[in-house]
Amino acid sequence: MNEIARRILVDQGLKPVEFEQPHVIDLIRKPISDVWTVVCTHNDKVFGTPAIFCCFANMEHKAQILEESNWLKHPDSFSPGFCMSAGSARFDSSSYDGFHFIVMEQYFHSLEEAQFHLNQEFALLFELYRDPSGNYYKIDECGNREPVVVFEKHQVKVKTKYLLRYMCARQFLFIQFVDLRVSTPGHMPFHTDPMGDDSDAGPNYIFDRWYQGNETENYLLSMIYARSYVEPGPIEDCGLWPYDEDEEQYPEFIINELPDGSFERFTCEESKLTTRWCAGSTGLATSWGRCAPDAGSEGHAAARGTGPATA
Repeated sequence: MNEIARRILVDQGLKPVEFEQPHVIDLIRKPISDVWTVVCTHNDKVFGTPAIFCCFANMEHKAQILEESNWLKHPDSFSPGFCMSAGSARFDSSSYDGFHFIVMEQYFHSLEEAQFHLNQEFALLFELYRDPSGNYYKIDECGNREPVVVFEKHQVKVKTKYLLRYMCARQFLFIQFVDLRVSTPGHMPFHTDPMGDDSDAGPNYIFDRWYQGNETENYLLSMIYARSYVEPGPIEDCGLWPYDEDEEQYPEFIINELPDGSFERFTCEESKLTTRWCAGSTGLATSWGRCAPDAGSEGHAAARGTGPATA
Protein backbone atom coordinates (compact mmCIF):
# COMPACT_ATOMS: atom_id res chain seq x y z
CA MET A 1 0.00 0.00 0.00
CA ASN A 2 1.19 3.56 -0.64
CA GLU A 3 1.62 6.40 1.82
CA ILE A 4 -1.88 7.76 1.25
CA ALA A 5 -3.34 4.40 2.21
CA ARG A 6 -1.19 4.26 5.34
CA ARG A 7 -2.29 7.78 6.27
CA ILE A 8 -5.95 6.79 5.96
CA LEU A 9 -5.38 3.87 8.33
CA VAL A 10 -3.60 6.09 10.86
CA ASP A 11 -6.49 8.55 10.76
CA GLN A 12 -8.89 5.65 11.39
CA GLY A 13 -6.78 4.34 14.29
CA LEU A 14 -5.98 1.12 12.38
CA LYS A 15 -2.72 -0.69 11.69
CA PRO A 16 -1.46 -1.68 8.20
CA VAL A 17 -1.09 -5.32 9.31
CA GLU A 18 -4.87 -5.53 9.75
CA PHE A 19 -5.24 -4.91 6.02
CA GLU A 20 -2.29 -7.03 4.93
CA GLN A 21 -4.04 -10.09 6.44
CA PRO A 22 -1.02 -12.28 7.33
CA HIS A 23 -3.22 -15.05 8.78
CA VAL A 24 -5.01 -15.42 5.43
CA ILE A 25 -1.67 -15.48 3.60
CA ASP A 26 -0.66 -18.39 5.87
CA LEU A 27 -3.86 -20.22 4.89
CA ILE A 28 -3.12 -19.63 1.20
CA ARG A 29 0.40 -20.99 1.51
CA LYS A 30 -0.69 -24.03 3.52
CA PRO A 31 -4.31 -24.95 2.66
CA ILE A 32 -4.31 -28.15 4.72
CA SER A 33 -2.89 -27.62 8.19
CA ASP A 34 -5.44 -28.80 10.74
CA VAL A 35 -7.52 -31.82 11.73
CA TRP A 36 -10.52 -30.18 10.00
CA THR A 37 -10.44 -28.39 6.64
CA VAL A 38 -13.02 -25.77 5.62
CA VAL A 39 -13.99 -26.57 2.02
CA CYS A 40 -16.72 -23.97 1.50
CA THR A 41 -17.96 -20.79 3.18
CA HIS A 42 -21.33 -19.19 2.56
CA ASN A 43 -21.73 -15.86 4.27
CA ASP A 44 -23.74 -12.81 3.24
CA LYS A 45 -21.09 -10.64 4.89
CA VAL A 46 -18.93 -9.42 1.99
CA PHE A 47 -16.17 -7.68 3.94
CA GLY A 48 -13.89 -9.03 6.66
CA THR A 49 -14.61 -12.75 6.24
CA PRO A 50 -12.63 -14.80 3.71
CA ALA A 51 -14.67 -16.58 1.07
CA ILE A 52 -13.27 -20.07 0.56
CA PHE A 53 -14.11 -22.77 -1.94
CA CYS A 54 -12.20 -26.03 -2.40
CA CYS A 55 -12.49 -28.83 -4.91
CA PHE A 56 -10.48 -31.67 -6.44
CA ALA A 57 -8.79 -31.62 -9.84
CA ASN A 58 -6.93 -33.97 -12.12
CA MET A 59 -3.15 -33.80 -11.87
CA GLU A 60 -2.75 -32.20 -15.30
CA HIS A 61 -4.29 -28.97 -13.95
CA LYS A 62 -1.35 -28.31 -11.62
CA ALA A 63 0.35 -25.78 -13.89
CA GLN A 64 -2.94 -24.04 -14.69
CA ILE A 65 -3.65 -23.39 -11.01
CA LEU A 66 -0.60 -21.13 -10.70
CA GLU A 67 -1.25 -19.09 -13.85
CA GLU A 68 -3.63 -16.57 -12.24
CA SER A 69 -5.30 -15.84 -8.91
CA ASN A 70 -8.95 -15.54 -9.94
CA TRP A 71 -11.39 -18.36 -9.17
CA LEU A 72 -11.69 -21.12 -11.76
CA LYS A 73 -14.61 -22.75 -9.99
CA HIS A 74 -17.45 -21.73 -7.66
CA PRO A 75 -19.87 -23.78 -5.53
CA ASP A 76 -22.49 -23.59 -8.31
CA SER A 77 -20.12 -24.53 -11.17
CA PHE A 78 -20.78 -28.28 -11.18
CA SER A 79 -24.29 -28.77 -12.51
CA PRO A 80 -24.45 -31.35 -15.33
CA GLY A 81 -26.29 -30.54 -18.54
CA PHE A 82 -26.10 -30.07 -22.28
CA CYS A 83 -23.65 -27.78 -24.04
CA MET A 84 -23.91 -26.52 -27.62
CA SER A 85 -20.76 -26.84 -29.70
CA ALA A 86 -20.44 -26.43 -33.48
CA GLY A 87 -24.18 -26.65 -33.87
CA SER A 88 -24.56 -29.90 -31.95
CA ALA A 89 -25.55 -30.67 -28.37
CA ARG A 90 -23.17 -32.45 -26.03
CA PHE A 91 -23.95 -33.70 -22.53
CA ASP A 92 -21.38 -32.67 -19.93
CA SER A 93 -21.13 -34.29 -16.51
CA SER A 94 -20.33 -32.25 -13.42
CA SER A 95 -16.64 -33.15 -13.81
CA TYR A 96 -16.33 -32.95 -17.60
CA ASP A 97 -13.36 -30.54 -17.38
CA GLY A 98 -11.30 -32.46 -14.82
CA PHE A 99 -12.51 -30.57 -11.73
CA HIS A 100 -14.48 -32.52 -9.13
CA PHE A 101 -16.59 -30.98 -6.36
CA ILE A 102 -16.31 -31.87 -2.71
CA VAL A 103 -19.52 -29.98 -1.99
CA MET A 104 -21.59 -28.10 -4.56
CA GLU A 105 -24.42 -25.60 -4.25
CA GLN A 106 -27.70 -25.96 -6.12
CA TYR A 107 -29.94 -22.93 -6.55
CA PHE A 108 -33.69 -23.35 -7.03
CA HIS A 109 -35.63 -20.12 -6.63
CA SER A 110 -35.36 -16.85 -4.73
CA LEU A 111 -38.13 -18.09 -2.43
CA GLU A 112 -36.29 -21.31 -1.67
CA GLU A 113 -33.00 -21.83 0.14
CA ALA A 114 -30.10 -23.15 -1.92
CA GLN A 115 -28.89 -26.64 -1.00
CA PHE A 116 -25.43 -28.13 -0.65
CA HIS A 117 -24.63 -31.60 -1.94
CA LEU A 118 -21.70 -33.77 -0.93
CA ASN A 119 -19.78 -35.66 -3.62
CA GLN A 120 -21.54 -39.04 -3.48
CA GLU A 121 -18.51 -41.02 -4.60
CA PHE A 122 -16.66 -39.60 -1.59
CA ALA A 123 -19.55 -40.59 0.69
CA LEU A 124 -19.92 -44.07 -0.80
CA LEU A 125 -16.21 -44.83 -0.85
CA PHE A 126 -15.91 -44.27 2.91
CA GLU A 127 -19.41 -45.66 3.64
CA LEU A 128 -20.50 -42.45 5.35
CA TYR A 129 -23.81 -42.30 7.18
CA ARG A 130 -25.93 -39.15 6.80
CA ASP A 131 -27.98 -38.34 9.87
CA PRO A 132 -31.18 -36.21 9.88
CA SER A 133 -29.14 -33.02 10.41
CA GLY A 134 -27.41 -33.58 7.06
CA ASN A 135 -23.97 -34.23 8.57
CA TYR A 136 -21.98 -37.32 7.59
CA TYR A 137 -20.38 -39.85 9.94
CA LYS A 138 -18.10 -42.86 9.73
CA ILE A 139 -19.49 -45.66 11.88
CA ASP A 140 -17.06 -48.24 13.25
CA GLU A 141 -17.70 -51.89 14.10
CA CYS A 142 -18.85 -50.94 17.60
CA GLY A 143 -21.40 -48.44 16.29
CA ASN A 144 -19.41 -45.38 17.33
CA ARG A 145 -19.85 -42.32 15.12
CA GLU A 146 -16.91 -40.28 13.88
CA PRO A 147 -17.97 -36.94 12.31
CA VAL A 148 -16.48 -36.58 8.83
CA VAL A 149 -18.48 -33.84 7.03
CA VAL A 150 -20.19 -31.11 9.03
CA PHE A 151 -22.53 -28.48 7.54
CA GLU A 152 -22.42 -25.43 9.81
CA LYS A 153 -24.30 -22.14 9.48
CA HIS A 154 -21.67 -20.36 7.42
CA GLN A 155 -19.26 -23.09 6.35
CA VAL A 156 -18.77 -26.73 5.45
CA LYS A 157 -15.82 -28.57 6.95
CA VAL A 158 -14.40 -32.04 6.29
CA LYS A 159 -12.15 -34.22 8.43
CA THR A 160 -8.75 -33.73 6.81
CA LYS A 161 -7.63 -37.35 6.92
CA TYR A 162 -10.56 -38.38 4.67
CA LEU A 163 -9.72 -35.66 2.15
CA LEU A 164 -6.12 -36.88 2.03
CA ARG A 165 -7.16 -40.53 1.71
CA TYR A 166 -9.56 -39.72 -1.14
CA MET A 167 -6.85 -37.70 -2.90
CA CYS A 168 -4.51 -40.69 -2.65
CA ALA A 169 -7.13 -43.13 -3.91
CA ARG A 170 -8.11 -40.99 -6.93
CA GLN A 171 -4.74 -39.24 -7.39
CA PHE A 172 -6.46 -35.85 -7.34
CA LEU A 173 -5.11 -32.42 -6.47
CA PHE A 174 -6.80 -30.52 -3.66
CA ILE A 175 -7.53 -26.98 -4.91
CA GLN A 176 -8.31 -23.98 -2.69
CA PHE A 177 -9.67 -20.61 -3.85
CA VAL A 178 -9.71 -17.61 -1.49
CA ASP A 179 -11.31 -14.17 -1.82
CA LEU A 180 -10.91 -11.69 1.04
CA ARG A 181 -11.98 -8.04 1.22
CA VAL A 182 -11.34 -5.78 4.19
CA SER A 183 -12.38 -2.13 4.40
CA THR A 184 -12.45 0.77 6.81
CA PRO A 185 -15.85 1.54 8.41
CA GLY A 186 -18.50 3.16 6.24
CA HIS A 187 -19.88 2.67 2.77
CA MET A 188 -17.64 2.40 -0.27
CA PRO A 189 -17.46 5.80 -2.04
CA PHE A 190 -18.64 6.15 -5.62
CA HIS A 191 -15.07 6.94 -6.71
CA THR A 192 -11.89 5.24 -5.48
CA ASP A 193 -8.25 5.40 -6.58
CA PRO A 194 -5.62 2.64 -6.75
CA MET A 195 -3.36 2.78 -3.69
CA GLY A 196 -0.88 0.00 -4.29
CA ASP A 197 -0.76 -3.69 -5.12
CA ASP A 198 1.51 -6.68 -4.69
CA SER A 199 1.56 -10.38 -5.48
CA ASP A 200 3.40 -13.51 -4.52
CA ALA A 201 3.77 -17.01 -5.93
CA GLY A 202 5.24 -20.11 -4.35
CA PRO A 203 5.61 -23.75 -5.38
CA ASN A 204 1.91 -24.42 -4.70
CA TYR A 205 0.15 -21.03 -4.48
CA ILE A 206 -0.36 -17.62 -6.07
CA PHE A 207 -2.10 -14.53 -4.73
CA ASP A 208 -2.70 -10.93 -5.78
CA ARG A 209 -3.50 -8.11 -3.36
CA TRP A 210 -4.90 -4.69 -4.25
CA TYR A 211 -5.57 -1.51 -2.29
CA GLN A 212 -7.95 1.21 -3.38
CA GLY A 213 -9.49 4.08 -1.52
CA ASN A 214 -10.68 7.65 -1.29
CA GLU A 215 -8.50 10.05 0.71
CA THR A 216 -11.21 12.71 0.97
CA GLU A 217 -13.66 10.30 2.59
CA ASN A 218 -10.94 8.49 4.56
CA TYR A 219 -11.86 5.13 3.02
CA LEU A 220 -9.59 2.17 2.18
CA LEU A 221 -10.34 -1.26 0.72
CA SER A 222 -7.97 -4.24 0.56
CA MET A 223 -8.68 -7.26 -1.68
CA ILE A 224 -6.93 -10.63 -1.96
CA TYR A 225 -7.51 -13.27 -4.63
CA ALA A 226 -5.66 -16.56 -4.32
CA ARG A 227 -5.31 -20.11 -5.58
CA SER A 228 -3.33 -22.95 -4.05
CA TYR A 229 -3.13 -26.71 -4.28
CA VAL A 230 -1.96 -29.78 -2.37
CA GLU A 231 -0.67 -32.84 -4.20
CA PRO A 232 -1.83 -36.36 -3.30
CA GLY A 233 0.35 -38.88 -1.57
CA PRO A 234 0.98 -42.34 -3.11
CA ILE A 235 -2.07 -44.47 -3.74
CA GLU A 236 -0.81 -46.93 -1.10
CA ASP A 237 -1.59 -44.31 1.58
CA CYS A 238 -5.34 -44.29 0.88
CA GLY A 239 -5.93 -46.93 3.57
CA LEU A 240 -8.51 -48.73 1.41
CA TRP A 241 -8.45 -52.34 0.23
CA PRO A 242 -6.08 -53.67 -1.04
CA TYR A 243 -3.93 -50.94 0.51
CA ASP A 244 -5.46 -51.08 3.98
CA GLU A 245 -3.05 -51.39 6.87
CA ASP A 246 -2.23 -54.70 8.53
CA GLU A 247 -3.58 -55.17 12.01
CA GLU A 248 -1.20 -54.09 14.73
CA GLN A 249 0.57 -56.92 16.53
CA TYR A 250 1.66 -54.72 19.41
CA PRO A 251 -0.48 -52.39 21.49
CA GLU A 252 0.03 -48.70 20.82
CA PHE A 253 -1.14 -45.71 22.83
CA ILE A 254 -2.39 -42.63 20.99
CA ILE A 255 -1.19 -39.40 22.56
CA ASN A 256 -2.02 -36.82 19.86
CA GLU A 257 -3.89 -36.53 16.54
CA LEU A 258 -2.01 -34.89 13.66
CA PRO A 259 -3.64 -32.79 10.88
CA ASP A 260 -3.49 -35.61 8.32
CA GLY A 261 -5.48 -37.86 10.64
CA SER A 262 -2.53 -39.97 11.72
CA PHE A 263 -1.54 -40.24 15.37
CA GLU A 264 1.49 -39.65 17.51
CA ARG A 265 1.85 -42.78 19.62
CA PHE A 266 3.74 -44.68 22.24
CA THR A 267 4.55 -48.17 20.98
CA CYS A 268 5.36 -51.55 22.50
CA GLU A 269 7.02 -52.93 19.36
CA GLU A 270 10.56 -53.85 20.34
CA SER A 271 12.15 -52.94 17.02
CA LYS A 272 10.81 -49.39 17.30
CA LEU A 273 11.76 -48.69 20.90
CA THR A 274 14.54 -46.25 21.63
CA THR A 275 16.67 -47.62 24.47
CA ARG A 276 19.61 -46.22 26.35
CA TRP A 277 21.79 -47.51 29.14
CA CYS A 278 21.08 -45.74 32.38
CA ALA A 279 24.18 -44.11 33.70
CA GLY A 280 25.83 -46.00 36.57
CA SER A 281 23.74 -49.14 36.16
CA THR A 282 22.80 -51.98 33.86
CA GLY A 283 19.16 -50.90 33.72
CA LEU A 284 17.50 -50.00 30.43
CA ALA A 285 15.03 -47.19 29.73
CA THR A 286 12.41 -47.75 27.01
CA SER A 287 10.47 -45.06 25.19
CA TRP A 288 8.08 -44.82 28.16
CA GLY A 289 9.74 -46.84 30.92
CA ARG A 290 11.89 -45.84 33.82
CA CYS A 291 15.32 -47.10 34.72
CA ALA A 292 15.57 -50.15 36.98
CA PRO A 293 15.32 -49.42 40.72
CA ASP A 294 19.08 -49.64 41.13
CA ALA A 295 19.72 -47.02 38.45
CA GLY A 296 21.75 -43.97 39.39
CA SER A 297 20.23 -40.54 39.56
CA GLU A 298 21.86 -39.68 36.24
CA GLY A 299 19.82 -42.26 34.33
CA HIS A 300 18.15 -41.10 31.12
CA ALA A 301 14.74 -42.01 29.78
CA ALA A 302 14.75 -42.21 26.01
CA ALA A 303 12.82 -39.75 23.92
CA ARG A 304 9.33 -40.87 23.10
CA GLY A 305 8.41 -41.92 19.57
CA THR A 306 9.10 -44.76 17.25
CA GLY A 307 12.69 -44.16 16.23
CA PRO A 308 15.14 -46.96 15.61
CA ALA A 309 16.61 -48.76 18.59
CA THR A 310 19.96 -47.53 19.80
CA ALA A 311 22.51 -49.17 22.05
